[in-house]
Amino acid sequence: MASENTHHIASDVLTVLRKDPVMAQIVEQGLSIESAKSEDIYFRLLSAIVSQQLSTKAAATIFGRFKELFPDNYPHAHLVLETPDETLRGAGLSFQKIGYVRNVAAFAQGGNLEHALIDAMEDEA
Repeated sequence: MASENTHHIASDVLTVLRKDPVMAQIVEQGLSIESAKSEDIYFRLLSAIVSQQLSTKAAATIFGRFKELFPDNYPHAHLVLETPDETLRGAGLSFQKIGYVRNVAAFAQGGNLEHALIDAMEDEA
C-alpha cells in the first residue's frame, strides 16, 4: 500500500511540475536527483519556507528565532504542531508560513520525509 501511495504522490508531483515550462524541460531530461542521506529534509524544508521572499539577513534572523522556540534549537514535528500560532507569529512567521510549516511538520510526523521512502519512489510516473 505504501508503494501505491508513493507512486500516486510522485505522479501528482510530476503533473504539477510539468505545468511550468522550465520545470517541464528539467523533468523531461530525466536527470535523477539523489538526496544525501545526511541531509535533514524536514529541517531544510522548514528553512526554505521561513526564508521565502526574505532577504538573507531577515531569513536568518527569523529562522533563528523560530529554532530558539524549541529544545536544542530543533523544531521536532510534534513540537511545531503543538506550538500556538501566537508564539510562531512572535518569532516572525506570517500566518501563511505557519500553515506551510505545520503542513510540513504533519507530513514529517507521518514518516513521509524519510530517505528510504523517497529513495523508493519511481523516477517516472
